[in-house]
Amino acid sequence: MKVYLLSSRFNKDINLEITNLLESNGHEVHLPARDTPQTGDGMMYEGNIGGIKSSDIVLAVIKGSITRNWAYEFAYAQALNKNIICAILGDNDLKEHGMVNLGVGKVKVINSVEELEEVLK
Repeated sequence: MKVYLLSSRFNKDINLEITNLLESNGHEVHLPARDTPQTGDGMMYEGNIGGIKSSDIVLAVIKGSITRNWAYEFAYAQALNKNIICAILGDNDLKEHGMVNLGVGKVKVINSVEELEEVLK
């Protein structure tokens, strides 16, 4: 299964942990910090949009605050009617994140990395 990992670049450690877990279980992961040129020009935008378009699932990680880019990519995935798994990690509350709340009918919410593989089966 192709997974686009939507997460803040500030979540580097958890992003790598999730990516390693998914890839060790046979999933193909698009991790923007690794798989998209981080040049700050159109290549980064096109790489991330392409990763979302080609994914089967978007795994949206909320750990700490979300950024404008996170919200844009989340909304784009919703507009494409992608399957979205929202991993809310740490002390976050779904009610604080309006963009996620709007999509909660289509979004599967998990609260730990351990729940992730079960949801992907």
